Amino acid sequence: MLAWVYRAAKAAELVDHVWFAIPSKDTELAKYLTDHALGDNCWCGSELDVLRRYKEAASASKADVVVRLTADCPFLDPWLIDQCIEHHCDSTENWPDGMDVQVFRPHMLEFGDTEHVVSPKWVRPQLPCPKGSLRHVRVTLDTPQDLLDLRAIAAVLPANRAPTWRETLAAVRSLKGTFRAGKEADPPRLPDVLEGVQPVAG
Repeated sequence: MLAWVYRAAKAAELVDHVWFAIPSKDTELAKYLTDHALGDNCWCGSELDVLRRYKEAASASKADVVVRLTADCPFLDPWLIDQCIEHHCDSTENWPDGMDVQVFRPHMLEFGDTEHVVSPKWVRPQLPCPKGSLRHVRVTLDTPQDLLDLRAIAAVLPANRAPTWRETLAAVRSLKGTFRAGKEADPPRLPDVLEGVQPVAG
């Protein structure tokens, strides 16, 4: 899935460099990133203090602006990333769960959250979604069932480029049917049996 996130970040026109900030104990992941030439650099830092790891990576990269993308969001749209950078929005809460982009200045990390990096106390400009709220649409990885869902979605998305958010939405709807609107609705699930579907990262 890291390869999908990296592909989206590299395709974004306003992203200059892609850095991975990973736990120092995860030597296998560091080797994977090196072997597959993913990222312009890789910063290895604290496993538990994610905020500290981000601070150190931001300092080492000398970034003017930090664009935070997480590895559990494989279907990020490069256009969405660019829109957040251009309008300096650090919240995509009205977009599908799994299209999370956060943009902020490095000094904001001094007021961040140790575990989640972005503090809930931050004033967070929202990037408007043309479809209203799509947060009930789930394209993120938290559970084994999520992995099955993502594999099925990936199988019908373009294989040679990062998908647009509209393509991802269409793929989800084609597999799940009509969504039940409303914040209280549980996200519909794909069938449990998805034999023969290729892994997301290929």
